[in-house]
Amino acid sequence: MYDHHQYKELRNFKRFSIEFPVEIIGWSNQAEKFSDFAEMSNISDNGLCFSTTNSDWYSISQQLTVNVHLPETGLLNSGIECQASVMWMHYIDQQCSETKDQTLIGLCLESLMTFETQKLKEFAKA
Repeated sequence: MYDHHQYKELRNFKRFSIEFPVEIIGWSNQAEKFSDFAEMSNISDNGLCFSTTNSDWYSISQQLTVNVHLPETGLLNSGIECQASVMWMHYIDQQCSETKDQTLIGLCLESLMTFETQKLKEFAKA
């Protein structure tokens, strides 16, 4: 796995390493709506970082909707949604087969994170 700790820390906020699936929704530079399923690698007080193989969909200052998918409890699907903008993009070393074509993208969170839940169908029928 890619080690993001090897780069100099530029933020004023502490990062917390956490790997949750995220769905990123936005509009590409070609004005096409996209939904990218990626993995969050860390989060801080005002931002998060994720890796993607779809770097051509992103650009600096781009506005996005982020849905962080939390682990299921068996009864509920839950997640957190917020608005964010792209602050930086880092192309990972293409020599490593494990991270081939991966790009790290840093987002600045621009709204409060909203917690959402949804009852699982099996539970709702009971």
